[in-house]
Amino acid sequence: RNEVVLCEGTGHCAVGSIVGASNAKVASMIGGSMVLIANGGLGSCFDELELNRVLCENHNVDVAGVIINKVLPEKYEQTKDYMSRALEQHW
Repeated sequence: RNEVVLCEGTGHCAVGSIVGASNAKVASMIGGSMVLIANGGLGSCFDELELNRVLCENHNVDVAGVIINKVLPEKYEQTKDYMSRALEQHW
């Protein structure tokens, strides 16, 4: 028995909804938590995370963490500061 099993979804949490099997629904069915991944940026990044968080919440799926991907090196500190504050305030 393993302590952690990684199941990779594809795209955002709603991918697969057209066939009734979104990533969030599958995570719910297997009792899994999700790590949300969004591309770098500020407003659009947070908006994407928030949409996915709400869908996870709707399916009773715990969000175990967040990864901000493809952050430009010169924007790293700014992104880290802003996203940390935004996530703490709103989540």
